[in-house]
Amino acid sequence: MMQPTAWQTLMRVAFHVVAIVEAITWAGLLWAMYARYVLDDDGPMEFWGITHGIAFIVFCVVATVAWFTFRWKFWVWVVAILMAVPPLMTVPLEIWYHRTGKLKPQTHRAGPQPAETVQS
Repeated sequence: MMQPTAWQTLMRVAFHVVAIVEAITWAGLLWAMYARYVLDDDGPMEFWGITHGIAFIVFCVVATVAWFTFRWKFWVWVVAILMAVPPLMTVPLEIWYHRTGKLKPQTHRAGPQPAETVQS
């Protein structure tokens, strides 16, 4: 197993932090929508709307960079982007990716693999 580089470690931490921040801003946006439509208070909507919009874009950028950094298959990246749409789903996504090794460095060799030697 190869040791993670400083960049891979940074990307693993960034994915973790941004996933949590994106979920927190989703919760804030849900509260702001409640305040706007139930309590008739538009105050928090502007702050949480902008904050969540920025967090969503940052999460998509970090997920895209992680796609290349960790050599994800295309579907892994698509799932990451799609899980940012429903509320609070980036945290379970991050836990799943961590447990299944999707945030660990992957080794892929180009060209033919060396043949295994058989000992008799």
